[in-house]
Formats: sequence, structure tokens, C-alpha cells
Amino acid sequence: MTNIQGIVVPNLVIAQRVINKMVAASKHFIADETGEAMIGLVEQGKFTGGIPTIYVLDTIAPDESAEREMYMFVQGDEVQGDILLWLADNWEVQRAHYRKSPQTGKWDTPLDHVGDWHKQPGYMIAPSGGDLGSALDFMDDPDSPRDFLLVPILTIGHESTISNSATNANYLTIPQKDGTSIRIDWWYIQRDVPVFLPITPVIYPDDQLPKFAPYPWHLIDETRTTLEINQLDYDQVIRFGPIQYDLDGDSPLEIAFMFGREGSSKMLLVATEVDYPKSAPRAYLASYVPGHPDDDLHAIFERHWKKAEKVQDPPDWTWDSEKYLIEYLHALEDHLGIPRPKIPTADEIVIRDEPEDETDE
Repeated sequence: MTNIQGIVVPNLVIAQRVINKMVAASKHFIADETGEAMIGLVEQGKFTGGIPTIYVLDTIAPDESAEREMYMFVQGDEVQGDILLWLADNWEVQRAHYRKSPQTGKWDTPLDHVGDWHKQPGYMIAPSGGDLGSALDFMDDPDSPRDFLLVPILTIGHESTISNSATNANYLTIPQKDGTSIRIDWWYIQRDVPVFLPITPVIYPDDQLPKFAPYPWHLIDETRTTLEINQLDYDQVIRFGPIQYDLDGDSPLEIAFMFGREGSSKMLLVATEVDYPKSAPRAYLASYVPGHPDDDLHAIFERHWKKAEKVQDPPDWTWDSEKYLIEYLHALEDHLGIPRPKIPTADEIVIRDEPEDETDE
């Protein structure tokens, strides 16, 4: 904790894995700026004499849409947000277990985006004017206003004589094999105090801090996800999902779908694990339950999940990682007697020649 001109700067705890990921990312993009979103918790001071503590527990890398240049970095598109939502939903399940124990009760607080780190060129160890403007805009976003942000700056190529041995230093140095050091300077900004303030980090071993659910297949394997969805849509499946849902009261959540057919009163709920297709999907059967037109995916799925019963896989069915959901669905439909429309095969599709243009010139 640092008290600067009457402003109480929180305690800051960093998981070792965060430092490791920052260093690895900086080495992967030596010539350009890069960075990642940081996720963590804020303990409001119940266990630290009223001084809040920010716990930075992990980072989320941007997707391929990120823009990286020597003097510019833009995080990217929606994948980071989708991953944060996945981790936050799983975290709520973990919180329910944490709050039952006095030893883990301090982790009973929401998971959130606590800031972004980025690498700057040369020895620019402080945030730039552009960083200040971006931080203020981000905190004032009417859709998700924030009280604070962490904006650590990573720089490379420092002489090995630079160290962070000073008391309350706001930077860390990580020695490299070439004799230089990577330096990470930690900065904090509050919404009502529009200046960057130094904040002192303390590194904790990973095993002393919570860990998160692994990323699910539908967010990390875009090719597989697209192929699965295209196959289902081509087969005229009435599809709801993918949706992340807690089917068993434990983390990680399942990635679930609800499938139906035109004219059928039956709905098949299919759950996959985070490591699908390595792990086999499982199915549940429910009759269609009408609802409100404004219901979201969770409400629709939950309404049917409450009425669903486990379906045993067909006796002649065996799952392997080369199969797809559409094949599983067909096996279930055949086993349960659910009819499906006749979809023409590639050989059955007739491509007719375009008629010749008979317009007189």
C-alpha cells in the first residue's frame, strides 16, 4: 500500500504465471508493441486492515485481429471478452465453494478485468499521453464504467545492473539469458484521479492463489466450431447454442446445445466438456416447453433442462474424436425414432447451366 498525496493506492499481488505470460508474449513480438488483458479480483480490505488488495491472477491474449506495430498496439476483437465471460461464469461456481470455508472466504468476490499491460519501445517505462486518454475513456464507458485500472508497462533490453531492490519500487526486473533484463513498471489510475500513480507489486507463487477453468473448445478451436455449426445448419437442425451452462454444480461449466426438428415435440440437449472432442458428448431428452419470445438462450435452455432426462447412447454407437455432433445427433434420432428431413447429398444436387442470353444486340 502506498499513500500518495492523500490517495491510498491498493496493495497489489501478482501471480507468477502472469509474469511468465508477459515475458513470453514480449519475446514473441520483439519488434512491435504487444500486450494482454489482465483478470483478477479486488479484496476490499476485510483481511488487510481496510486497505484493498488487487490480485492479478491471469492474462488473456488478444485474437488474430490485434494490431501490432512499433509504436502502436490495439488489443483486438471480441474473443477476449468471450473468454472473460467464460472465466467469470466459471468463477461464480468456484466462489460458491470458496465461501463455505474461512480459509478461502477472501476469494468470495467477483472476477473482473483489472487492466491491460503492454510493451513499449525503448525505455519508455511510463504510460504515454495516449495511454492516459485511453484509460480515462475506458473507465468512463457508460456501458461498463470502472473505478480503476492497472496499466503496467513492459520494456526490454535493460542493463543487468538495474534491479528492483529499492523499498516500495513499482517495477520488477526479470534477468534474461543474454545478460539483459526485462523490466515491468506497474501503474495505477483511479477514475476520480486522472493521473497514473506508481503501485508496488508483490509476486506470489501460483499455488498460493486461485486458478481458473481451462478455456473451452468452442472458444479456442475456431475451425472446429465453425465446421460443427455449418454441419448442423446445413442439416436444417433447429439449434440453440453453444451456451455455457452448469449441469453438475462444479467448474468447469459444460458447453451445451439444444437441438430440435421441424414438426417434432422433442428436444435433444447435448452437453460437451471443455476438451471436446476428446471427451464424448452426452445427451438428454425433453419435450418442447413453450416460453416467452424475449427469453434469452440461458432461459430457453434452463426451461428445457428442468424437464430433461438422460438418454443412453445407442447400443451400436461409439464416440471418437474424429466424429462430429451431427453424427451423434443422427445416431440419437435414429435410436429414439425422431424423424429428420431428407437432405440431398453432394451427388444428388443438380447444377443446371445458366440459360443463354438471347437478347438481340
